[in-house]
Amino acid sequence: MKEDKIYLKGPINAVYNELNFVGENGVYDNGKETFETIGKVVVTSGEDVLNAGRVFYTKKTGIVEIFGEKEGFTYKGIGRELKGTYAKFYVDKNQIEVPGKFTFRYEASKEDKVDGTGEKLLLDTVTQKGTAKNPILHQGKDNIKGNLGELDLLNGVYKLKGKVVGNYGNYIVNSEEVDYYEAMEW
Repeated sequence: MKEDKIYLKGPINAVYNELNFVGENGVYDNGKETFETIGKVVVTSGEDVLNAGRVFYTKKTGIVEIFGEKEGFTYKGIGRELKGTYAKFYVDKNQIEVPGKFTFRYEASKEDKVDGTGEKLLLDTVTQKGTAKNPILHQGKDNIKGNLGELDLLNGVYKLKGKVVGNYGNYIVNSEEVDYYEAMEW
């Protein structure tokens, strides 16, 4: 079978729908309908920015695979940041999946930031609702962790389930479920 590929030498800039891809090199495979951006990749869509080592898009499946390479990937969007080494973005479902470990940071308020870690994130990027395994949240000196987390980022609601332990100020938390509501500005 004859190869039907286009090799792009960078820097490159490619646009697909609302996504803008920038990288050092790229490969478009017409037969397989795939597009790969390689080296210092930046993908933007509105205010969302993804930095990665390599991004691979398959049109037939609608999946964008994100490879962090050595330094991992970083996704930033309106007061939130997600880091990991590998992720899948399901274009048709508007869903991101990080099957391994990840770290995150978000602004709980103008003065307050929350850092955390977890595993197996599944997040709807439109509704900003999802789940994560073994989430740990740090807010200043306070922290809390559980076996499962349910996230509602737009409404600032986080539910930790399973064996939930942590500390807030002088309080020690030990529970089966904790609902955490961010202070919302009205």
